[in-house]
Amino acid sequence: MTIEEKIEFLKNRYESIQLGLSQDEICIRPGIRFKITEFSRFGFEFFCWRSPEEMVLEMDCFVKYAYGKKRLIDVGSFHGIFSLVFNSMNKESESYAFEPSPDPFAVLMDNSVLNTSLKINPIRLALSDTSIEVNMGKEWDHYVESDNGISIKPSSGDGYFSNEMPTPIMIDALKIDVEGMELKVLNGFRQTIEVYHPTIFLELHLTKLPEAEVWEVIRFIEKHDYIILDSRTDAVANVYNILKEKTDLRLILL
Repeated sequence: MTIEEKIEFLKNRYESIQLGLSQDEICIRPGIRFKITEFSRFGFEFFCWRSPEEMVLEMDCFVKYAYGKKRLIDVGSFHGIFSLVFNSMNKESESYAFEPSPDPFAVLMDNSVLNTSLKINPIRLALSDTSIEVNMGKEWDHYVESDNGISIKPSSGDGYFSNEMPTPIMIDALKIDVEGMELKVLNGFRQTIEVYHPTIFLELHLTKLPEAEVWEVIRFIEKHDYIILDSRTDAVANVYNILKEKTDLRLILL
């Protein structure tokens, strides 16, 4: 099947499951639907049909491996699609959606307000492995670590939850999409990962990370006894092939 044929097939599937929905609703997969701002629709469609060889497969794996989980930490939430999907398919679950960029965070807030039955907690905060201020600049519609831009004080994931939660909470799913800050965010959740071993959905930005840091991410993953799956194949990934990739990877760590 050519890429054009895949897109056509997926688009037809997508349109068929939108039938009967109100104008402010979207169905991501059969049985997974929620309300959104119209501003979010185009971006969310990449996970349904517009990106058949990457983002569609990423969402398929997320639905498969996040099903039945109770609590998601969504780091780099953007407009909140993973939190919305997670809470829609897992009844009585909750998610904590972290997004430091002001424009996406405003949309994330709107999407959470539209879905009052879903327990989504939007948090405008950057996560890292330290609370030392970092410079972050705007890239497209979100902030990334940069020599230029504004100064932002981040928090570690462990630090945030130990300071903000009156009692420890069990975390069984962690999604990370942070444009090159993967190692810092993982290190900031070291204690959480050691205690709960959550399933991790990790976008590894090989286009932004130096090779040495990619190896550090891999060593972190292996040290914590994770199996690495590649969402493009839903199969175990060969870590030595990861460095040969010329694109960003969407990994599932089990």
